[in-house]
Amino acid sequence: MGMFVFFSLLQELVKLRNEKQGLEQELATSQDKWLTERQKLVEQKDSERRKALEEIQEQNEQDYRDFLTEHQDTLNKALKTAREQFTREKVLLHQLCLAH
Repeated sequence: MGMFVFFSLLQELVKLRNEKQGLEQELATSQDKWLTERQKLVEQKDSERRKALEEIQEQNEQDYRDFLTEHQDTLNKALKTAREQFTREKVLLHQLCLAH
């Protein structure tokens, strides 16, 4: 009877070691899968952030170009108005000089 118990316990020990080994392999596989999925998610999020930053940069550049264009038009209009005023005053001054 003692030998039977010994072999039975030995079989149980082998069985438990095999289960442990299988669980360790399953854990390692799951961990590798998790790490791979995590890395893919990190790369995806990084890509999304880069794209968002590029879009913001493009919008900022467009806003800057629009700002420059808007102010260039304002300056051109002011310069045109000043030139027209100068021409009117020059003609008026010339007419006044000729009148005297």
